[in-house]
Amino acid sequence: MMAELQGNQVLFSCYLCPIIGHERNRGVCGLRLCCYSAVFYDAVCSTLHLECASEVNNDERVTSVNARHPMTVRVLLLLVPLIAAWLLWSGLFKPLLLGLGAFSCLLTVYLARRMGYFDNEVFALGLGPRLFRYWAWLAKEIVRSSFEVARIVLDPRLPISPRVFEIKATAIHPVDQTLLANSITLTPGTLALDVHNGVILVHSLTKGGADELIAGEMDRRVAALRKD
Repeated sequence: MMAELQGNQVLFSCYLCPIIGHERNRGVCGLRLCCYSAVFYDAVCSTLHLECASEVNNDERVTSVNARHPMTVRVLLLLVPLIAAWLLWSGLFKPLLLGLGAFSCLLTVYLARRMGYFDNEVFALGLGPRLFRYWAWLAKEIVRSSFEVARIVLDPRLPISPRVFEIKATAIHPVDQTLLANSITLTPGTLALDVHNGVILVHSLTKGGADELIAGEMDRRVAALRKD
């Protein structure tokens, strides 16, 4: 039992990031920070009605999307949320940490640029009210799961039953699958480890958390975002 608890120490820290602000946990909050930034980036793109350039091969359409939103704008749509998320989760404004944060954000944008992200991956769900309703539901799940994880951590018996399992995403679009994986990671108690060919590898802190994902409520809500 002790070995099992030690094996899950890092995952515990990541699960507790939304509810515990201890300085030692801030380093492992990067995964959730990136998820929040990516979701925020999607939201801004949706507001601007950017089209999904990754699902089309028409060069004229991609050129049209890029012409309406210059490279500087697309870079700022990623850089600004990254900086805001870093400052929000760090909470420390020492010169060294600010410098490291600026370096991390700029490096992320640079690597994204080298990978052609701003040329071919400017996307948005563009679904307006349905996306906001999903966010409202997800926020409720995050709060509920935060209290559940806090209850488990405060219980002297530490009633956990960690497990790794796979779920098949109903949505076929890679953006939708990413949204589902990010939603799983953002919800305390579960962590998306990998996404490949629509199959998401998940680590869950408890059997109940695993059963909820396997039941498919989150998957159904994400898949419904693109339905007419």
